Amino acid sequence: MAISIDSDRRPRGAVALLVRLVLPVLLIVPAVVLFGLQRQSNGDDSAFVATERHGVAYLRGLVPLEIELVGAQVAAAAGTPVQREPLVAAIGAAAKADGDYGAELLAHDRWTDVRAKIEGVPATGSPATVFAAYSEALDLLLDLADKVRDASGLARDPHAETFYLADGGAQELPEGIAAAGQYAGRVLLARQLAQSAQTDALFGIAEARSDLISSASDLSEDMQLASQGPAGTSLDAGLLAKIDAYSRAADSLVPAAASARTTFTADPAQITNDRNDLGRAGSALSAALLSVLDNLLRDREASLRTRAAVAVAVLVAAIVLGLVPVTLAVVHSLRGRRRRTGAAGGPPSGPPPAEAPHPAAERWPDDYPARAPYERGESVRAAR
Repeated sequence: MAISIDSDRRPRGAVALLVRLVLPVLLIVPAVVLFGLQRQSNGDDSAFVATERHGVAYLRGLVPLEIELVGAQVAAAAGTPVQREPLVAAIGAAAKADGDYGAELLAHDRWTDVRAKIEGVPATGSPATVFAAYSEALDLLLDLADKVRDASGLARDPHAETFYLADGGAQELPEGIAAAGQYAGRVLLARQLAQSAQTDALFGIAEARSDLISSASDLSEDMQLASQGPAGTSLDAGLLAKIDAYSRAADSLVPAAASARTTFTADPAQITNDRNDLGRAGSALSAALLSVLDNLLRDREASLRTRAAVAVAVLVAAIVLGLVPVTLAVVHSLRGRRRRTGAAGGPPSGPPPAEAPHPAAERWPDDYPARAPYERGESVRAAR
């Protein structure tokens, strides 16, 4: 009977142990799968943000170069000597940015073309010829900036505030600075033409004027949309003051009430000064915008790192909580096995068993004398 009870209990105990071992593992597996998916998504987001920051670093080297190129362009249109030293220094800074991130952003070949075009601008020649050479170099530089913006992911950032800041600081502002140079240079060149030839120049002046006004308007709209995002507090008073300074400089260079023809009566020196003011305001605004943009991306990187650390902690906690029941079940099983082993082969426990009676004792009644007479050496006759 005891053997049948033990044989019934052992399978049920084995099943219970198996359940206690398998169930925590089944709970751990989904946690591991979810952690893997989260880690992959988090890694993709981190890589995307890192590439965006590299794009911002590249643009920080391009915008100062654009400022110097536009200044040289306007100086060439006015017939004044071009200061090459600031331009050479800006080329060196842009070359360093390309050396750091050009291969990653697939922009190295375009930078090589831009640099060759800038260095190929003739030092002497007619104002129109030198102006046209600088204009071609600026067009290539703007194409390079667009390439960097697209390749780095700034053009498709999923967050509204960073998207509009990147659109304003990496597209609208550079285009506005270039349009201001085109406008000022074309006006200065047109003033050197005969009155009969100035009519043809009006089309180029009107186009540059329209581009500048459009870029300034789009930049203001971008800043307004960026300020409505969760990170709107990043647009502090200092940045807003730089935006206002740039807008005032654009309005001074291209008055809203002025037509393209009335610009011929403007003072050339005033046009040059207004363009220089816009260049300085644009340079300060570009540095501020790219700095705010980089700070937002850096904060997002830190948030992704924190999320990754939390995911690791949750996974470790899930594994530990899942292994605790398994460990306890194994320990309990081992202790039960040891107890059963000790009961089967160890020293007996309890009182010792009684000795079996002698076989001869079963033939005599209980009240019979302990020893027969003949066993005491007496004869049967004597006993009688």
